[in-house]
Amino acid sequence: MSVTLVGGERLAGELAALAPVAEAIFGAGQRTPGWFARKLRREGVEARLCTLAVTGDAPFTRERVVGYALLGRAASLGDRARGAGLGLLPALRGRGLGRQLIEAACARARAHGCAHVEFLAEPSPARWYADQGFVALREELTLLVEAEADAPHPSWATSEDDLPEADAAWSWIPECWRRTPASERECLVAHWRGQQLRAWLSREGRAVLAQRLELSCAPALRDHERDELIRAGVLGLAAHAGERPLVLYPCPASARWREGLASAVLQRAFVMSRTL
Repeated sequence: MSVTLVGGERLAGELAALAPVAEAIFGAGQRTPGWFARKLRREGVEARLCTLAVTGDAPFTRERVVGYALLGRAASLGDRARGAGLGLLPALRGRGLGRQLIEAACARARAHGCAHVEFLAEPSPARWYADQGFVALREELTLLVEAEADAPHPSWATSEDDLPEADAAWSWIPECWRRTPASERECLVAHWRGQQLRAWLSREGRAVLAQRLELSCAPALRDHERDELIRAGVLGLAAHAGERPLVLYPCPASARWREGLASAVLQRAFVMSRTL
């Protein structure tokens, strides 16, 4: 079976139609309807930065797409393009097509003014990215946190959803939260022992995702005081989430404030970067 790489602009405005391909590559899981379109919008995916793998030599149709490399941009990332997915149908793996997709994606990013390309990769794929010239910038965790009824914590209240401005315990790309439908996101504020905290949450299926936790007065705190403040804030968020699972992402793997929290690691991944 012959495979050709084409630019994502061939599906400009229709990339969301690749949801069945994405599910065939990565698994359907418990995804909600419209999940792929939501992902593309939130991660700022641009068709002109994307590369599609298609089969055969017939006229192009989206039904012939068997893989892709998706890239997005955000103002907060500067000259970096961020991967929103790279993969091929299982039957086409092991033929060097993934390497071709990476090279094509990097070339398109460079042609559109990007100086770096980043992909998020779990430990095993991270080794493959390293073979393609990527280096690991940092390790990030996705955490599932359990509420602790007896633990002291602040109460959270709705706040103005203005842009982040202070020190953060963790933070996803701010634009991802902005691009989440208003009905599915909220910004909260809490005060605890003379300090102010702010959190950016979104609803992800049944779960609540804490995309960012900000500490407005953190520079004046000692390290152990900062860790205690973050732990209290997280416990307050778990209480705020109620019966919905609370997920934190992206948490630094080296964060000491995780110690003592009742939490489970849902995913461990590396931010892999390549200079163009």
